[in-house]
Amino acid sequence: MGPHCPHPITFMVSFKDLTFCASGSQILIYERAKFKNKLTPMDCDADIDQLMLFGDLILALYRDNCIRIWDFTTLEFINTLGFSSSFTATQMIHPSTYLNKILVASQQGSMQLWNIRTMTLVYEFSQMGSPITHLCQAPLVDVIAIGLLDGSIHIHDIKTDQEIMRFKQQGKVTALSFRTGTFSFLISHLFSLDGQSIMASANMQGDVTFWDLEQRRLFYILKGAHDASVHSCAFYPNQPILVTASADNSLKMWIFDSLDGIPRLLRSRSGHHKPPSRIRFYSSDGKVLLSSGRDQSLRLFSMIKDAQNTELSQGSLEKKQKKFQVSMDQLKLPLILDFDACETRAKEWDNILTCHSSDTRARLWSFKKKALGSHVLESMDGSPIKATAMSACGHFGFIGSAQGQIDKYNVQSGLYRGSYKGTSRP
Repeated sequence: MGPHCPHPITFMVSFKDLTFCASGSQILIYERAKFKNKLTPMDCDADIDQLMLFGDLILALYRDNCIRIWDFTTLEFINTLGFSSSFTATQMIHPSTYLNKILVASQQGSMQLWNIRTMTLVYEFSQMGSPITHLCQAPLVDVIAIGLLDGSIHIHDIKTDQEIMRFKQQGKVTALSFRTGTFSFLISHLFSLDGQSIMASANMQGDVTFWDLEQRRLFYILKGAHDASVHSCAFYPNQPILVTASADNSLKMWIFDSLDGIPRLLRSRSGHHKPPSRIRFYSSDGKVLLSSGRDQSLRLFSMIKDAQNTELSQGSLEKKQKKFQVSMDQLKLPLILDFDACETRAKEWDNILTCHSSDTRARLWSFKKKALGSHVLESMDGSPIKATAMSACGHFGFIGSAQGQIDKYNVQSGLYRGSYKGTSRP
């Protein structure tokens, strides 16, 4: 883990052992996670929206509507490319095989092709009708996928300035990617990629949509692939695997290995996507952490091996999400107020006890199964539960209610075993 940056990281690119991070108005350069140098503009303090490597050059798109260029091998500042007030740059890309040229998209819905060596405008494209939010190079030369704020996706030939095909998804286009492999460019400008002509697009609702480019139609919508906006998606080169990253603090890998071509979740890595509310060590050796968060989840974190980190299951929420067309958070249990765990009998029965916001029922969880248990413990006075505790022997769970009563349950059977209630003062 490297040192903390002075400002939030807004963009990252890498080249061999070097990693370039956009932090505020600076570009921080790391070599194998060790800070090496930084690039700072002398004429502005605006934040950086995007970085792009171009040979030995690094280009930074600033929020003051300028692109600043450095040679990262010598740390020499090269030049500044400024735009007029009628063209607010939002994205930039280097079209494949285009020597010294970059394609810049705008909030006004138009694009410009620039030569960054001569700093001259080569060509300006016509308006798309909506602000451009994403650009993606297709596997074919001269072809760019353009994502718009209104959900439209244009597959465009920038050599002839002609639209090849158009799609429209629900919501702003936040990411695009093509499934690559062996392909050929047909006369009708269709793609034949790795046996299937597939393009993936993402939106701010956490959905990923797949398009059949050969049939020019919608192929499949992966509803609720994430719980928040999908920032990026990318197919592995020459493989039927898609990786997606989201604002819900998760990274997911999807594989296309079924006969119907519909992707399934292969593996994922994630953390809380909202602030944690309670953290405790699970084991006495300090190797495992349990944490609850405002995202209504209970998670396990290993201090030794990150691959063991996981969210404890609350049942088949994905099936319910597809059935009822709601967000995952709406199906989860209420916010966890308090929890306790005992590892003594973890192999025999449920050993984690949680209470939830405005809820009169506490839930038992199994650390062994990493899932919600079978027993629910009710407060006997009917008031919301505010605190929980597990006995050191692992046989009993205690819940404290809002009216001051403590109820005792056997966690193996879920049976009530008594109450403790103090006398209230006059």
